[in-house]
Amino acid sequence: MSSGRVQQIWETFVRSPEQLKEDAEIPLIIRDLTPGRRKYRMRHVVAVISRRPQTLSDGDTLWVRTTVGQNGLLAMTEAETSIPEISDFTGWWAFHARLRPDQLAVADSEMRLTWRQAALTAHRLSSALLALDLKAEDVVASWLPNWIESYVIRIACEQAGLAWLPIPASLREHEVRNILQRARPRVLFVAGPSGRMNFAEAVRQIRAQLPDLRHCIGVRLKEAGDFLLWDELFGHRHA
Repeated sequence: MSSGRVQQIWETFVRSPEQLKEDAEIPLIIRDLTPGRRKYRMRHVVAVISRRPQTLSDGDTLWVRTTVGQNGLLAMTEAETSIPEISDFTGWWAFHARLRPDQLAVADSEMRLTWRQAALTAHRLSSALLALDLKAEDVVASWLPNWIESYVIRIACEQAGLAWLPIPASLREHEVRNILQRARPRVLFVAGPSGRMNFAEAVRQIRAQLPDLRHCIGVRLKEAGDFLLWDELFGHRHA
């Protein structure tokens, strides 16, 4: 069943469960369990929750299987694909990579990654960062527009136990310099030219004032110069 169809069934379940026409597995967000509110739907939800060994809190997500008849929803049981307890973004990426590997995960004007591709790229980047002799909780900064690479860096840092510092692309070099001097990152991901801004050149102007910065990695940068390029970083890991 497509994700779009699951969404349609879920919306029907939330608004008018008596209009459900087919059995399905849908994600259920546990919230607003006030007795007497939407009794028709909630009695099935409460029945599922009461059979669980652990307590569900407001906002938790549970996958359930709905069974319908001629008059709509008949019963609901917890699905085998129930979402596990996940406490970080890495866990969510891994979960979606297993559940919907070939569906679109992230996209921008130049790139698109499925969940499988996104999870694999983040894992490879995590390994590549550790190969740069970084220690736990070292700071990795990124000065990028809202590109796919920003999300991959965020997940990779979490996997590697590194602290990620995203710097808004709207800031200019004197503001970025002040941030970097305080945060003292070991690695900085820098965007190639975007619009009127030359991020790499701006970093070159301030790099001498950043003694803790060991590696500058160019993202979508055509000419490396004194930077390590994004694609080369993955090759560097396996060299």
